[in-house]
Amino acid sequence: MKQITLFFVLISFLMNANSQEWNWKVGNGGNNGRYSQASCVIGPGPDANILWDYCTVSSFWPHQLLTYDEILVADRTFNIGNTLHGTYIVAYNLIDGTELWTKDLPVDFASTDWRNRVCGISETMVFATRSGNTNASYLYALDIENGDMVWKSEALVDMSSSEGVIYADNGDLLVGNFYNVTRIDVSDGTTVWQTTRNSPTSGGSELARYNDHVYGWAASGNGPKISVFDVNTGSLLYESRGIGGGFIQQLGPLAGPHGMVYAPRAQNNELTDTLVAFSDTGYELKEEWKLEMGWVPYATHGVGPDSSFYMYSREFQILRIKESKGIISSNDINYTANQKYIDVNLNSINGSICNNEPGYIKINFFKNPKDSPVPIDTSIFIGDENAVFNDPKMAIDAEGNIFLSNGYNDVFCFDPELNLIWTESITDVGGPALAKNGHLAFPAEGNVIKVYEGIGNICPTTYAVTFYVHDQFNNPLMGANVDIGTQSLDTDENGEAIFDIEEGVITYAITYFDESISGTYTVTAEPNQIIDIEFTLTSITNNKSFEPQIFPNPTSEKITIILNKGFMLTITDINGKIVRKQELIKYQNTIDLSKLKQSVYFLKLKNIKEVFQTKLIKL
Repeated sequence: MKQITLFFVLISFLMNANSQEWNWKVGNGGNNGRYSQASCVIGPGPDANILWDYCTVSSFWPHQLLTYDEILVADRTFNIGNTLHGTYIVAYNLIDGTELWTKDLPVDFASTDWRNRVCGISETMVFATRSGNTNASYLYALDIENGDMVWKSEALVDMSSSEGVIYADNGDLLVGNFYNVTRIDVSDGTTVWQTTRNSPTSGGSELARYNDHVYGWAASGNGPKISVFDVNTGSLLYESRGIGGGFIQQLGPLAGPHGMVYAPRAQNNELTDTLVAFSDTGYELKEEWKLEMGWVPYATHGVGPDSSFYMYSREFQILRIKESKGIISSNDINYTANQKYIDVNLNSINGSICNNEPGYIKINFFKNPKDSPVPIDTSIFIGDENAVFNDPKMAIDAEGNIFLSNGYNDVFCFDPELNLIWTESITDVGGPALAKNGHLAFPAEGNVIKVYEGIGNICPTTYAVTFYVHDQFNNPLMGANVDIGTQSLDTDENGEAIFDIEEGVITYAITYFDESISGTYTVTAEPNQIIDIEFTLTSITNNKSFEPQIFPNPTSEKITIILNKGFMLTITDINGKIVRKQELIKYQNTIDLSKLKQSVYFLKLKNIKEVFQTKLIKL
């Protein structure tokens, strides 16, 4: 087929679930971290076949597509003058383009409801809303097979039109609204928790997640800052410093595959437009490096299979940055005023900068002479000189190839070192949906959705296996370590540790304090397999006969613990470091925690015969 360029990029919203798994809640590549990497997908090659290139519903603009397995879902605006009923949600067969169903959501607020738009997808449901124009409305779950309504959310949402949901491990929806962060139960739409958060502006309200932490922008007098929330409770744990002045923020944060938090500061101001990388220590966001960046509202950045970070320069090039070694600058200097440039011959640093063409490239001045240039690759100019602004979107496949659109009329494909493979002009093109079978779909204006045949999915099929660990009284045991060789997890408060495992025989070992149980299990091609593990506890018990009173939890200063006998108290942080250990007496004990940082901790009470453990939240 033709050497088409249409392998594009994921839009600024809608990426999810763990990148190393195929239990995605949104099928257009990426993950809850929003870093645009599809770790198991190999996208279309330069001679890919077009599966189909026409859709039944025309649209005035190329809204983002979503895919799950062999279903593609879009919202298509065919009548721009009819806000309430001029946009349909349409589902197509990804392989042949057959229309499966259309949906026009109910109008709940006739004076404020906006156009239909999709903002998430799962194996069984499509999530859609009429919010999107700074208005609040409900979130709907639709059956992915026929478009029938499954539930209507209890809470209102007010995401902007470029934003979407992310997901907790159990599939619950995490929604970044203007004035709050909300977790919605995926089974029925009820609110699990809701935490106040004032978002800077539209485009910057969306969230990212890594493990138990959820990241989102919040407004402050010193410029937008990154807030960290607990995914289970919604508690605000801690925040970064304000990044630059001003209040406009049009890009959401990213969370890399190893927990690095990327904060792209974007408001079309050279004094503030900076990408800052933070490491999350468990009690604070520690600034690692920062680089000036181009103004790319509603864009997406990405992380490659080797953890290289891809961002956009002010000259509208893609830059490749090492995850842990960005350009360093001090917090106490004016970033732009103190920044200098030096010319470095590409050959003088032994080719560590990719020289697609001979010449020179600008690199940042280092405050400390001992610092060395960081290996950086750079692309060609990817912008559109006639555009009001550029909003590039990228997707990265398992081989590290980058598929990119500048949001107007041009698309590009680069290899991991940013050598240009191909480029082509596509009129009014939008961001891509990279499906988990490798097929790549992208929208354009009019009756255009093009789907290109991908090379495929290289990840093996896995099956969910739950270890349920409990005592002889069937009380769940939290904190038991389950080791299956290549993976290790601790059981949660329900006594469960859930793995995705390939078919075949596994060997497991479960440890709970000084007790251990080992065995083998044959994983079959069946969903939701459960392995029941019972500990007969003698020297250690964790049963309901021992119920200490611990309050308040969460706490900002002190906790009170009421006991029926003496115990040893141990409090550890999320990394397992002991932050408090002391003996407690029978009856009432008051513990001062005011010096602990805001975070989640684990509290354990233990004596010769009994043990109790629970999660403690320090506000």
